[in-house]
This record gives sequence, C-alpha cells and structure tokens, in this order.
Amino acid sequence: TEKGKEVVPLLINLLQSELFYDPLFPGYGRSPIFAAKALSLIQDEQAIAPLFEALGHDNFFTDEEIIKAICSFKKKARDFLLNIVKQKPLSKDNEYAAIVLSSMEEDKKISKVALELLNDPEVRKRFSLASYLVFTCANLKDKKDRKSFSCLAKQKDLLKELKEEILLVMNGWRQ
Repeated sequence: TEKGKEVVPLLINLLQSELFYDPLFPGYGRSPIFAAKALSLIQDEQAIAPLFEALGHDNFFTDEEIIKAICSFKKKARDFLLNIVKQKPLSKDNEYAAIVLSSMEEDKKISKVALELLNDPEVRKRFSLASYLVFTCANLKDKKDRKSFSCLAKQKDLLKELKEEILLVMNGWRQ
C-alpha cells in the first residue's frame, strides 16, 4: 500500500539503530523483529540491503526474522544475495549471504552458484561458509553437477568435517 511505502525509511532507520537491539531497551530489543516483519509485508525492494546489513547482531531470534523478511523478496533478494556470496575478498558478508540463500526456496541458480564457489579452495577453507554452500547443493538435480559435487569429496585440501557434510548430501540423493 502507499502508506506502507511512506514508513519504509523509518523502518530502515529502526533496523540500523543499535539502540533498538539492546535487550534493556523498552521492547526488549524486539523492535528490529517487528520492523523486519513490516518490511516483508510492504515489499519495497529498497529494504533488501538494509535488512541484509542488519544480520549478525548476535541475536538468533532477530536474525531468524530478518532472514524470513529477506526471503520474502524472492527473486530480487536471490539476485542481490548471489552477488554478495560471490564477492572477493571473502568476508562475513559471504557467509551471511550463504545463510540466507540456504533458507530460500529450492532454486537451481542458487545451487549452481554454490557448487561453483565450492570449487574454489579459498572458499573450502572457510568452514562455515562452505558448509552452508554444501547444504545448498542438496538441491542439485543435473547428473553432471552432482558428479562435480561428488568430486569435491576427493579434494586433498578438504576439511574432514566438510567431507562428512558432502557425503551426507550425497547419501540424501540416494534415498
């Protein structure tokens, strides 16, 4: 609605203010959760980047709602996140983008980018990032892509825990 679009800048300001994340603030730091929910209902695309930037305030419940809000933007959010997850140098933003992408509806484009990134040894060294990408590859359907994914388990530089996750995904395909 038009009224909703008018409040988007105010909701974004609320998301960006550290004060509202403080559990001692009136509302127990839950204001960003309500802002994220409102932004997902309004669906103004200018909210995608500020929602993404609001991730990582060490509050699981806030992050969970922000992730839901970002996912509500579907293709626009997917494209925004795919750009971030591919950026170099690797940073926490790549990981946050992978977290949100892994929460989105099954999407061939997301799985293909995850596989492409996992072929980079630098990405495989970052366990948390690589782990989210591995589980996103569970949605791979193409035989050639699955074979390429399976080859990752044979990489000499692969962390033992990551190999276990790759094998877990491959076992899921067999079932």
